[in-house]
Amino acid sequence: MTQQVGADGPPLHFDFELGDEPGPDENVLGAGFIVVRREGREIQALPHAFEMPKEAIDRNHWLSFKDFNGDGQLDFVVTRMLTGDTGQAITSLYQMDAKTGKYFQVVPLSNVGAISAALPGCVNLKSRDERGAARHQVYCYAKQASKWIHQSGLGRQEVPDLAEAGCAGSAAGLIDCRKSRIELDRQLLSLLRELRNGRRDSLLQEVNRGYASAYAKHMDRGHRTWLLYRDARCTTQVREQAVPVGELGAATESCRFEMAREQLTSYQKRLVDLAAGPSQ
Repeated sequence: MTQQVGADGPPLHFDFELGDEPGPDENVLGAGFIVVRREGREIQALPHAFEMPKEAIDRNHWLSFKDFNGDGQLDFVVTRMLTGDTGQAITSLYQMDAKTGKYFQVVPLSNVGAISAALPGCVNLKSRDERGAARHQVYCYAKQASKWIHQSGLGRQEVPDLAEAGCAGSAAGLIDCRKSRIELDRQLLSLLRELRNGRRDSLLQEVNRGYASAYAKHMDRGHRTWLLYRDARCTTQVREQAVPVGELGAATESCRFEMAREQLTSYQKRLVDLAAGPSQ
């Protein structure tokens, strides 16, 4: 498997090579190494074990590449095993270190559950607790702190990968686009609440209760004002573009969606910075 992982430089080639010791089950591929090569030269060998039937492994798509942490370099997720009757995937996330040009395993998120892309710079982690109950968590990457931080306000259900959302351009259908925009607005509100509560708690310690409460109310008013501004701006913008009457609704929703996506990225960055604390 060959993949261009960054804007510059030659692509990398990925192979899985079995270890010297055969596994106890001949139907399972077993332990070995993910070998990474550049221009035919091996640059690293990452230990990995496929603890699942050989036929369950897609030879053409056994690695899932995406820029999970938002640094412009492609990271990858690889499955280790499928558990029990539910078929819950247990995966590992390998992140590219742009300074060394090599991958490293993100240990806190790996070998826990199924990892998938969420908001820009964030991942969903679906797993099961000790009692077997389904659990969903969202982690976002804090660049200043160089670590993944759990986002408790986004853990109630799976967060969509907004980079893949189908709500852009005149081809977007009104109903589907509206559903996407409503879901995005809901995520915005969840992030706002967590950001507001976190900042209020911080101000309670740094200043006083009155100031903290006033700040929280100011954030709520600011968000409501932004929603009104967004809707008015999109309505005016679509009319000025002379969009055909039959496409006005979808074009307006698409505009609202794009503005909400930008606002959500801003909230998410502020929340990650808040969780990371002051930079050292």
